[in-house]
Amino acid sequence: AVTLQCFDADWKMIGIEQVGYLQGTTDWQQVKGTVTLPPGTANFMTNLYLSGSGKAWLDDVTFSPAK
Repeated sequence: AVTLQCFDADWKMIGIEQVGYLQGTTDWQQVKGTVTLPPGTANFMTNLYLSGSGKAWLDDVTFSPAK
């Protein structure tokens, strides 16, 4: 799972959103999603969660504002 954690200016967490999720054995795949940041978000962090054995990594991470 790929998530986006949202924090205020003092780094107090104010929300977490799941961006995407993959299951099973996969080759390189794009995880793409749209999230709305909670009011007061000043900082954010992306996370990659892996459950079970195996390997996962992020490559070419891009964030862009909504149009």
